Amino acid sequence: MKADKWQIFATVVLVINMAVIVDTIRMESDRDQQIIADLIEQRKELKEELAVQEKTIQTLEKPFTYLDDLSEEERAAYKQFQTSKDIQVLELSAEKTLLVYLHLASNNDLEGLYALTNTQQTLEEFQNTYVISRQAEQDLEAVLLYRYYDDVRILEDELDDSNVNVEISISQASHQQVAIYRLTKTNGKWQLAF
Repeated sequence: MKADKWQIFATVVLVINMAVIVDTIRMESDRDQQIIADLIEQRKELKEELAVQEKTIQTLEKPFTYLDDLSEEERAAYKQFQTSKDIQVLELSAEKTLLVYLHLASNNDLEGLYALTNTQQTLEEFQNTYVISRQAEQDLEAVLLYRYYDDVRILEDELDDSNVNVEISISQASHQQVAIYRLTKTNGKWQLAF
């Protein structure tokens, strides 16, 4: 009978140990399931971040142009302007005129800049003044500085219907850089005051 008690006791201990092992396996299985769920969520987040990073890389690899904000129609008119240098083919707002001006400055297109500038000078005089007055250097610095501009807009202190101040700005962290250009409307077309 003693042997039976010990056998029963051993069986009970064995059953209890088996139950503890099963519970431990279940807990580990639940923990493993949670770890797997967490890893799946992390993978999803990493895929989303990767998609954002790939889009950023594609954007940075694309050649930059100030003409990105122009409509297809405005780009077609700009192409015509490039060959003719006739400002009458352009139907641009003051803001887009500034962007075209910066694009022309980035390409050192003096004839195009001359056409977009309200000046009484001849082309030759303009070219000399543009270089000697260091305007070419200032424009090139602006082209580089405002390359990833945040905003270009007419200031609310609009002078009148034919004279406006256009602001272009860029923000980096807590630093903001702003430039203001005066534009004049002559014969229905915006030109930069020079």
